[in-house]
Amino acid sequence: VLVVSHVPLHPSATRSNGLLWNYHEALQALGETPGVVAAVLAGHNHELGYCVEGGVHHLTLDTPLTTRDRGFSYGHVEVFEDRIVVHGQGTLKGLSGTLPLKPG
Repeated sequence: VLVVSHVPLHPSATRSNGLLWNYHEALQALGETPGVVAAVLAGHNHELGYCVEGGVHHLTLDTPLTTRDRGFSYGHVEVFEDRIVVHGQGTLKGLSGTLPLKPG
């Protein structure tokens, strides 16, 4: 399962205070179902953040909204049985990478 949220669910995956208001409960729910959720993709804070807890990757994506005159900015993900591959383009190029998944 891939969870997509506007706001981050994990405090270690963000540099600011824009967490889900009940993130403790959300993390507890993820912990109660180990091996089900592979990753949580979030935004809102406009800064790249990342951590892994309990085998769940928490990735906060950088915003494409502040690129202005620095060119273009977009990305996409590919989901495979053993990994999630993140492809950032333009100003998000530094976001590219592979998130390995544990066999479930």
